[in-house]
Amino acid sequence: MTMRTSVILPSNLLPCRLCRPFHRLSTICRKRAHRHVEGQWATHIYTEFWPDVKLMSILDRIVKKAGSLDKGWTSLLVSELGNQLALHISLSRPLTLWTDEREDFTRALSRVLADIEPFEMTLDNISTFVNDERTRTFLVLEVNEGISEFGGVLRALEAVMKQFKQPALYTVDTARFHVSIAWRLGGEEMKVKQLLQFVEEFGEELQALWKDTSKTIRVKEVKAKIGNQIWVKKLGELNLPHLRRTRSSSIAAADIILKFNGSPDRNILAFGMYNLASLKLRLRYRLQLLFHGRALRPQLRALPTVPHHPLAMSFKYARLPPDPGESSSLAKMGNPEQAQAMDQGGLDKNGEYELQSSKSPGSTESNTSPTGGHDVKRKLLSRHLMMISIGGIIGPGLLVGTGTALATGGPSGIFIAYCLIGAVLYLTMQSLGELATVFPETGSFVTWAGRFGDDAMGFALGWNYWYMWVTILANEYVAATVVLSFWTNDTPPTWAWILILWVFFLAFSFLSVDAYGETEFWLASLKVVFILLFFIVGVVINVGGIGDTGYIGFRYWKDPGAFADGFSGVVSVFAMAATYYAGTEMVGLTAGESKDPRKNIPRAIRQVFFRILFIYVGFVFFTGILVPYNDENLLSPKSKTGASPITIAFIRAGWAAGAHLVNAVLVITIISAVNSSLYAASRVVCMMARDGKAPRILSKINKRGVPIPALIFSNLFGLISLMKQSAGAGKAYSYLINMSGVSAFIAWAIISLCHIRFRRAIISQNKDIKLHFTARWYPYGAYIGFIANVVLVFLQGYPTLAAKPFVAADFVVAYVVLPAFLVLFLGWKWWHKTKWVNLEEADLDAGRKIYEDNIEVMDEVGDRETNLPKGRFRQVWNVIVG
Repeated sequence: MTMRTSVILPSNLLPCRLCRPFHRLSTICRKRAHRHVEGQWATHIYTEFWPDVKLMSILDRIVKKAGSLDKGWTSLLVSELGNQLALHISLSRPLTLWTDEREDFTRALSRVLADIEPFEMTLDNISTFVNDERTRTFLVLEVNEGISEFGGVLRALEAVMKQFKQPALYTVDTARFHVSIAWRLGGEEMKVKQLLQFVEEFGEELQALWKDTSKTIRVKEVKAKIGNQIWVKKLGELNLPHLRRTRSSSIAAADIILKFNGSPDRNILAFGMYNLASLKLRLRYRLQLLFHGRALRPQLRALPTVPHHPLAMSFKYARLPPDPGESSSLAKMGNPEQAQAMDQGGLDKNGEYELQSSKSPGSTESNTSPTGGHDVKRKLLSRHLMMISIGGIIGPGLLVGTGTALATGGPSGIFIAYCLIGAVLYLTMQSLGELATVFPETGSFVTWAGRFGDDAMGFALGWNYWYMWVTILANEYVAATVVLSFWTNDTPPTWAWILILWVFFLAFSFLSVDAYGETEFWLASLKVVFILLFFIVGVVINVGGIGDTGYIGFRYWKDPGAFADGFSGVVSVFAMAATYYAGTEMVGLTAGESKDPRKNIPRAIRQVFFRILFIYVGFVFFTGILVPYNDENLLSPKSKTGASPITIAFIRAGWAAGAHLVNAVLVITIISAVNSSLYAASRVVCMMARDGKAPRILSKINKRGVPIPALIFSNLFGLISLMKQSAGAGKAYSYLINMSGVSAFIAWAIISLCHIRFRRAIISQNKDIKLHFTARWYPYGAYIGFIANVVLVFLQGYPTLAAKPFVAADFVVAYVVLPAFLVLFLGWKWWHKTKWVNLEEADLDAGRKIYEDNIEVMDEVGDRETNLPKGRFRQVWNVIVG
């Protein structure tokens, strides 16, 4: 490149407000050591500091004193022209940009600064600061409070500096943010000490002024001086373009996402880092200006399940009279595809236009999925989330299946197994809670597996998890027929009951998600109340208050014993416990349909798990002290109540009529459990269809936010329960059901793995992400959860190896899920050539939730006040059900 003598730019890089580019006045400040190279632009990033009158008078007296001690001191308060220049806090070193880099550089700055809200800083006393080269000494005001916020700005800028291969200012840990008020070349230590002594020995007048001066400054914007031009970015604010009215009587809001470089991905990402409430206010202000002060009501909402960019927005404005002078086409604004969509009726009858993201890096399919123009609805409240998790697992698996577990492991064995699996699940739920509050997406951990691991892992996990729920669903249908036959004496036949229930539950699932949440809330509440009543009755039976058994105590732990089959018996219960615990992680699946995931999910995580642990551990404890593990009814296929330990306990106590009560409760538990199974299976497969990992037709959602095709598809597989009608098919059916426990271990292990990689990605990318829920004991908890689940995947099949004689079919059932998972993983990886995600490139922005706190908290409070009990009973109610 040709070198030539050119205009010497101001070397202190302060904004020279009176100077136009290349004006002779731009050379009046101190000279640069090197002349300007043609094609390069001297650049400096900073935030301005404008002191009030009192503080300025103090600074002016100090600078004048510095000048009297040493004429080498140069004031930065007043230029040679007598005009006040802006003091500043430097956020970068002096750097140079090529001409063609300037626009990209400012765009990059806009993206990273859109996530940072304005903040306040407080100034400390005056001190000196020597630059790294020790060539200049500065008289400065140190920043006291606000250093952490400045550190967040610096971390954001470091990514831009790295992208453009520019030096960072200094490391965040050693940063000394300051405002320079005077400087001198070199530095005679004696004169510097004299100046500091003068500052310390301020007269009473100056001390009083300093004390009464407001030293708190609000930082609202960041500036970049490129050459002699000033670029300004207000913190937390998008660069909104001009809005236009269109022929469709609505605002063409789509152009907002096309401002920077025509890439919808980046600008949807920018919305994802923006505060919705502030954006709403700014849009309202701009629209009022645009339409001459007319009252407009912009409404913004997040679309949580748009693949890979769950924070795409839709904008809805009040109807406006059509303006025939303006075209509705958005082609002029840079996006012909969206223009065509709007011209062809892309706006719905309410004047709403949904903005969806395009294909994201690493995706193997297009993200535009046939959703029918609708999305899932955010209508689930905190109490819904908690009771969905509880209701999903208090079903026949607990009330009936615990009997089989008791016969397999004995009272001590089942207690140990449930406590151990519960502890592992607790660690997993901590990881789930942290991720779900940051990325509240329908499908949750299935999506995270592709984001932080490999797209193929997300594919394999999704189908593995879906399979687990449809087999549980089939099991619930079978249990329902057994329970109902207690009163019907096998009329109608079992297959007819299955078909009747299949139609009933499918029709019920077509209701909106809030109807499902409300129904599940009350059904699960009844189940919790029944379990608590069983605990009370269990205590009475144990002490001999009911029946003629007398005091039982721990009699059955001695005879027939505490363990049914030693270590093998305990290990055999692991898979059963995992199957019965499966569903706790449904809190993550419901995140995409929660009104306020930031508040609801942490509350559900903290409270639901302890309720579940209390209910399960409490239930197996009372089961172990009330029923011996060798009771014939536990293993008898003729037991019409499904060999429920509760029924056996009542019968042994002489209360045979209790079987009818247990049967009635079992009907309620089955209704709730089937609802939860259908909900989980349909949401997972719908999300995968949107992601291109399942047939696209399954991604359709109706106007109530219900994925109808996914529900029908999942419920069809519930008909494998009909296999139970023949002996050979019944054995195959039992094998299918037994494999679901291993699927739960795999899902839990991947949740912990995603959490570990999420935290490591934050460190690798130097990002500052606010966590509304922080997992306890990280990193130890996440690593222990991951390792424990992996160990349990292999350990649960140990009894099949130790069995004598060895049964090959049982061994295959115990481990067949693993090769099936690997086949799905490797097949997708080979077909789509996916790669393991590099942590430095992992997407930490798409899917980040933005909250409108005032609106959503009011909705939550209103709901609770309307639907929950009042007064003292409400306090007890909250303790039980949240």
